[in-house]
Amino acid sequence: MKAEQQEERQGITHNNEGYNEYNALQLRLDTNPILSQIESYLRGVEERVHIDEHGEPKYYLEEVSNPKANKNGVHSIMAWLRSTLNPQVVQGNFQNFEDVSNYLYNYRLDLAEYIMKNLHNWEVKREDFEGIIDMILIQVKPFMTRLVGNKERESYSSTIQHKETNSSQLREQSRKAFQIPGLPGM
Repeated sequence: MKAEQQEERQGITHNNEGYNEYNALQLRLDTNPILSQIESYLRGVEERVHIDEHGEPKYYLEEVSNPKANKNGVHSIMAWLRSTLNPQVVQGNFQNFEDVSNYLYNYRLDLAEYIMKNLHNWEVKREDFEGIIDMILIQVKPFMTRLVGNKERESYSSTIQHKETNSSQLREQSRKAFQIPGLPGM
């Protein structure tokens, strides 16, 4: 009985390890925190928490500054960013840091042109133009350096490890679990 309990505990431990490994990978691939930070900056808001009368946290957005662009501008800039900062892109590969530098140089030029062409439509103030681009590049640069030398994908192997159980051991465990005392084995 003790051996069976130990095997069961090991099975649970292995399942939890798989769950934790999945969460670690999910965390590494999740770009929403970066995107949310940029969107909050563009909207001029910060997330706050208030504890209600029942002790429950209630989250809300508080306006802390003027928006850097109107709703259409924020939406358009965020769409641009989502095409760049996503789980598929982080699994890409730059051969070296020079590739990243070239990419970021062109990215900055393209983003600047995209915003500049829409300054009026998106109600972006000229004095906010450089700040918007800088704030975005502050987030994009470290993200893109993760792609150098394919190290990001290589690091997944230590995050995801499949522990296989011999199928004959599983069959034997199942047989024992359903065996009725006094009846011949299956």
